[in-house]
Amino acid sequence: MYVAIAVNGFLLMMGVVGAIMVLGPAGPEIKYTMFYVVQLIDFQDVFTRIEALIGIGWIMGAYMKASIVLFILNFMISQLLNLKDDRILLFPIAIIAFLMAVTSYDHEQEFVEMVSTVWPLMITVFGVVPILFFTIYTMVRGDRGTGSSSQKNAES
Repeated sequence: MYVAIAVNGFLLMMGVVGAIMVLGPAGPEIKYTMFYVVQLIDFQDVFTRIEALIGIGWIMGAYMKASIVLFILNFMISQLLNLKDDRILLFPIAIIAFLMAVTSYDHEQEFVEMVSTVWPLMITVFGVVPILFFTIYTMVRGDRGTGSSSQKNAES
């Protein structure tokens, strides 16, 4: 897992460094910088316009993320409702997610506003705060738990 994270981080860093080297200060102005950089590749009329590979990678990545989120959401709801067959909710959850994706935004500007202003706040509130809470809870509970378990081991 650590090797995969290291390789992923290295590849991401190389993409960012490559985009900065190719585009320079104009990089932040361009949407989808890696796609733009790949459009510029022209190597002896053999490797030209290979942006389709980047597009395929984006589609595969989006599909994988959506599949993982669907799996987690289905598992969480089926465990919450104590269902014996967890696949029963898979189709309704997928349909609801699809309809939400189609009807959530009327214009691209709404999406941009949501991603740039609302999403970081949601990540902080729903992602960082619970992890921080459980970390503090585990540290406080862990201090009490180790003392009582060592006393129990000494008594037995």
